[in-house]
Amino acid sequence: MRGSSPITTLEARQKLDIMHPAARVQELRGLGHDIITHWQTVDTGKAKHRVARYVLLSGENHE
Repeated sequence: MRGSSPITTLEARQKLDIMHPAARVQELRGLGHDIITHWQTVDTGKAKHRVARYVLLSGENHE
């Protein structure tokens, strides 16, 4: 994750090369990071998808 800027599942895959963002978020939560999830629908031009937007609030090294 990049700082506390929100990032969607699609952005994490495209920009950060994280193939399974939900698993990475769970791992980070397990390490003490406070991450919230907002659900949104995005239109990719081919179809509409429900994706998560993750927001890092705080964590072990971010407080």
